[in-house]
Amino acid sequence: MADVMNAVHKGRRGEYKSIRFLEAAGYSCIRSAASKGVFDLVAVNGDHVLLIQCKVNRWPGADELRAIANFATPATCRKIIHRWRDGQAAPDVKEIE
Repeated sequence: MADVMNAVHKGRRGEYKSIRFLEAAGYSCIRSAASKGVFDLVAVNGDHVLLIQCKVNRWPGADELRAIANFATPATCRKIIHRWRDGQAAPDVKEIE
């Protein structure tokens, strides 16, 4: 059980790092707390809406990537994955079409 709690805590920490990263770039962010949905964060600025899936030390698996790719969005919305590796100051970013 402790390993699960540590993983949850580490994932939440990654989400907050993404929020700080995006807010520094001019986005307003909403965290989808305790959600089991496809995306962890929604970030909005004057031009874009970003749906963000946050990961720590790994990319999403095949099923998760398929769910992200198949999620219907308007043309002005972008689907983004942030991967935070230990000690990293900025995330690895991958956009999913």
